Amino acid sequence: MAWILESDGDHFCTDGNVKDMEHGSDLMQGSATQVRARLKSTLHRITLALEALQVPSIAAVNGAAVGAGCDLALMCDVRVASSRATFAESFLRLGPVPGLAARGFLTRLAASFWLSIHSGSRLQYQVVQ
Repeated sequence: MAWILESDGDHFCTDGNVKDMEHGSDLMQGSATQVRARLKSTLHRITLALEALQVPSIAAVNGAAVGAGCDLALMCDVRVASSRATFAESFLRLGPVPGLAARGFLTRLAASFWLSIHSGSRLQYQVVQ
């Protein structure tokens, strides 16, 4: 048994609306304390829920996974990507750090990959049509 996260549209998840951010109607408005409280009560609950799953989580990425969408894919135990999948942490260009703990999840994923290749293990990837 596994928990599968997928989309039914052209994109996996494309994160916040930059126009809302420009108009001050997004989660990132206000003082640092206010932003932290809003993130903790909304987006960070997703991170905690995925970490608490008792079954493996799989991100089935069939389109753009940008910002929080990329973070969501990183949070899952397994990522399966179609040939249309793209990944980006685009808000890094604007200055903010990823909001859903992407740094921690990416570091964990990279460390696991590094340990695998430096232990003499052979990693194989397959494109499935």
